[in-house]
Amino acid sequence: MNRYHAEILEEAIERFDRTLWKADLLLTALFRERHVGKRDRAIIGDLFFTYIRSRYLVERFIYEGMTRADAVARAHETTDAPSELLHSFPRMYYTAAEKRYGDGALTVLAWLNGRAPTTIRVNCRRAPRDEVKKQLAAESIRAVPTPVAPHGLIVVSGESQLTKTTLYEKGFFELQDDSSQISVSLVPADANALLDLCAGGGGKSLALAAERSHLAITASDIRVGRFAEIRRRAERAGTPITVLTPERLTGKQFDVVLVDAPCSGSGVLRRNPEDRWRIGEKELTDLRASQRDCLETAYRLTASGGAIVYLTCSYLPSENEEQVAAFCAAHPDLVLEKEPRMLTAPGGTADLMFGVVVRKHP
Repeated sequence: MNRYHAEILEEAIERFDRTLWKADLLLTALFRERHVGKRDRAIIGDLFFTYIRSRYLVERFIYEGMTRADAVARAHETTDAPSELLHSFPRMYYTAAEKRYGDGALTVLAWLNGRAPTTIRVNCRRAPRDEVKKQLAAESIRAVPTPVAPHGLIVVSGESQLTKTTLYEKGFFELQDDSSQISVSLVPADANALLDLCAGGGGKSLALAAERSHLAITASDIRVGRFAEIRRRAERAGTPITVLTPERLTGKQFDVVLVDAPCSGSGVLRRNPEDRWRIGEKELTDLRASQRDCLETAYRLTASGGAIVYLTCSYLPSENEEQVAAFCAAHPDLVLEKEPRMLTAPGGTADLMFGVVVRKHP
């Protein structure tokens, strides 16, 4: 690492420790301010994420007398350190992993400390998966089918060109991890009107709209700034989706309410490794309160006989089984359709996703 890289890396780490910004946003802003070139961005970014993923190991090297930049560089080359240092997670994440995965907890955390593949969902209204795979190959983008999602492709090479292709511009595919793709299969097949209550950018609404042409989908979110993105993506995909602000949902009811709840993101730490340092016990308490608020809103908007589909990208029981148990205890008319469960297992291509369906009986 040269002095220039060390200087920018030090500034990135100092900003992160002080502000706990999302890592990609922090780096983008810093690189723009300092006019960092493409090659240097790749080197510094790689080292910065080494700090994020192996923070305890870096701190050990600093304790032994290294400068922070040198400690990060050494951690970047180290593969034989104790797991709790090499794969650095606060105690909250260890405890939850031990509770769910027992003796396999350290293996799970090591996997979560890796990097997730780039995955896309083929829009089956536009073309079958094999055809999109073939057309991507013609543009030097190599992809292989995901082992879990029927419309998913894992991009092996050429991912930086994905959103520049004509296929993307014409809505033949969307970037979406395969755990999110398979999670929508929990929506009951007999649903006719669905509300995506925490829609975000609309990824799950788009996946449902592509597969179920008969399903009337309404997307909503308290983050109304995301609505333009939902509308743009729906138009590109040729999949109609109604978008409503939360206040316009008053008095409406739906066959199914999908709650992709705000959560710790502990199941997607391969994609957002910095969240382990951003979300601690206090933040988790606030998130659990938000989850409960979302579930109560979903309850009011679910018609008699309808279903609530609750999802998180978390492996923490307090956000999942414990949250669902408390919710059902408060509403005796709710019945579990199936036992709450993790929809995906660690070690594969898919991120960790939890899901459950509860039915609102008359």
